[in-house]
Amino acid sequence: MAHHFIVYVNSRFRTSGSSSNFTYNIDLPKSIGYDQFDSVCMMQASIPKSFYLINTGRNTFVLTEGATSVTITLPVGNYTRRSLAYVVRSQLNTQSPNALTYDISVPNVSTGPETGKYLFSVSNNVTNIPLYFSFPPTSSPAQQLGFDPGSINVFVLNNLLSSNVANLQITQSLYVMCDNVINGYSHILQEIFTTSPDFSSLAFNVGFAGGIDANVKPLKSTLTNTWSFKFMTPDFELIDFEGLDVVFSLLIWQSKEPQGLLPENELTPIPNPNPNPNPNMNLNSTQ
Repeated sequence: MAHHFIVYVNSRFRTSGSSSNFTYNIDLPKSIGYDQFDSVCMMQASIPKSFYLINTGRNTFVLTEGATSVTITLPVGNYTRRSLAYVVRSQLNTQSPNALTYDISVPNVSTGPETGKYLFSVSNNVTNIPLYFSFPPTSSPAQQLGFDPGSINVFVLNNLLSSNVANLQITQSLYVMCDNVINGYSHILQEIFTTSPDFSSLAFNVGFAGGIDANVKPLKSTLTNTWSFKFMTPDFELIDFEGLDVVFSLLIWQSKEPQGLLPENELTPIPNPNPNPNPNMNLNSTQ
């Protein structure tokens, strides 16, 4: 690692954009030359899990009763499975063109297995009006309610069981994209999993993700001091952090070795997050 440079990025100090899609000024040493830096690795990151389960533009589906259809719009925000059922039930009963009464239930784990699915039912459809839900391919909460995007789902005998387990995670991971990174056909700098609770932080440390050598990415040869970063789902949809900022650090360097094969003695070790300074200490001791 002939020359290396550590950059600390805080989206609050971006030069333009939002906290999930922004440009940032990174001044590498001009004496070395921007074109001499060829490798980058995300070292650490703290990302707010402040994005919502139900978002504007992806919060509508269509209820059809016979020849009449209405759009059901869900309020933006995060939900538990039961709170989402409560809100959907309320919207269906308010918007029903024929004043039908809808209910949504989840399995009773005291008497049977948990399936993770919703059961939709209608109690006063005495004339057997045909009923179905339609979920647009890109603008609906289909997966959150246990259905496939772009699907039409018909009630049978006034009941409809969701096709899939209700997915209460809008995404399982985030892609950190950077325009200066060359990663195959994409600009993916790092993938970060989103397993933390809502309204907490997603913590990333390269030492727990295989180390620097496993996560190094090549840089394009025409670097400038303006870098662009985006945080996206694996479907390449932009995430909204709802006004909260992200922070992360980058190691940028000029390598002597072939890309991705850095000598071990040139790597900075990642410290143990729970070091025991006294090898004779009994970790189970209460004294």
